[in-house]
Amino acid sequence: PFKQTASENNFKSIIIDLRENGGGFTSAAVQIADMFIGKSKTVLQSQSDDDDIYETDEEILYDVPIVVLVNENTASAAEILTALLKQYGDTTLVGMNTFGKGIYQNSGVFNGISVRYTEGKCFVGEWENYHGKGIKPDVEIDMDSDYIGTDNDVQLEKALELLK
Repeated sequence: PFKQTASENNFKSIIIDLRENGGGFTSAAVQIADMFIGKSKTVLQSQSDDDDIYETDEEILYDVPIVVLVNENTASAAEILTALLKQYGDTTLVGMNTFGKGIYQNSGVFNGISVRYTEGKCFVGEWENYHGKGIKPDVEIDMDSDYIGTDNDVQLEKALELLK
């Protein structure tokens, strides 16, 4: 849906709201970033030395200024998208420091019981692993998440101001 929406609209800038976004699939985060950035690499480094590598290509489909809205609940794959756009795109981060989930999980069956366990760490582009630290916004604006999408959404107001 995101790629289709982007292709159907002529825009000169974009705001991506990742506040309260707990993540999702790494592949989806990399695919979205790939539309806005050139070559990059994200590595999910496994404890068993069986790494998963996600790469973007050289082509930039949309070379526009981006503001990414983040807060303390922006985590996991949402942080991967944030890190890729910040490192390789014309991107400003607005909001609060992200959650800091620079690890990923896997699941399996052990003695007939389904278990979920931490498999390894995420390394996005040239950055060190941000687990436990999060990603610091360029413009820090504290705001209660209850105000997201309301007339009191000062983070969104700042994003719009930056893109004028």
